[in-house]
Formats: sequence, C-alpha cells, structure tokens
Amino acid sequence: MRLFTVLLVRPVTGSMRLEWVCRESPQNDESATDLYKVFQTRKKPMPRARKKTARKRILWTSADVKFLRKSAGRQPVSQISRQLHRSEAAVRYKATMLKVSLAMKRR
Repeated sequence: MRLFTVLLVRPVTGSMRLEWVCRESPQNDESATDLYKVFQTRKKPMPRARKKTARKRILWTSADVKFLRKSAGRQPVSQISRQLHRSEAAVRYKATMLKVSLAMKRR
C-alpha cells in the first residue's frame, strides 16, 4: 500500500475546493493520522442562527379604535393604516375583531 504525506492544503480562490500538495512517504510513517489532523484543522465551524428579536407591540388606544370606526368604509385601508402607523393587515385584523366593515360605501 502506498502512503502519501500531505505537505500543504490550501483553499482554491473562488471555490470551496481544497488544493493538495503531497509527496510519497516511507511505509513506517503515520501519514493517515497526519491527514486526519489536516482534515480536522481545515473544517469551518457551522454558522450560528441569528436570535430572533422580540417585536415591540404597539397597543391600540381608544383614540385609534375611535378613528378606525369613524373612517371605516369612508377611506381605503391603505390610507387608514398610514394614518395609524400600522400595517394594512393589522388594521384589517382589528376591524374584524371589532366587527367593523371596511368595505367602501357608495357616495
């Protein structure tokens, strides 16, 4: 069985491959353990997942609810959400919870 000693292992630029520079070694050399050590040292640690930051919830004030009830059906949801500084989904959800229709009424 032929054994090889690894002289140099370096990453190839622009790819994830490694370049190997080897030479043939005598039979009594413990190249297999050296090769294993090289593999151990070249491994990159797994990237850690980012921690999710807790969203700061903005509570609905009585003035917000009053404005929503007053302008529901008279203004489009996009305009209401802009004035309340909330997403359209949040406005629609709150209107559903309050049993208020957001359908535009005829003039």
